[in-house]
Amino acid sequence: MSRFLIVNTDKNFCSQVARIYERQGHEVKNAEDIEGAVDLLKKWIFDVVIFDTSTPGVKAAAFVDQVKKINSNTIVVITSNKEKDSDAIEAIDDGAYDFLQRP
Repeated sequence: MSRFLIVNTDKNFCSQVARIYERQGHEVKNAEDIEGAVDLLKKWIFDVVIFDTSTPGVKAAAFVDQVKKINSNTIVVITSNKEKDSDAIEAIDDGAYDFLQRP
């Protein structure tokens, strides 16, 4: 079992993704903002963090840095509804594992 953190302001997206992973036996937590995400990262060890670039309060690359300082083994996947997102590209350069375009 893996533990996932989804950081996204879109509650519908969060619940859909959570259902997929929970059906496979994984544990999923959601955060709608950076403060909530950092609080959860300090309380739990997450295997994967899925972060959307539309989340207000921090650029994706800075968030990746925060995650890696808390747990360097956590995989960070960046999502965006933009086909080409310079924030996502910068986050990949700073250590994010992958970028996924969402609808």
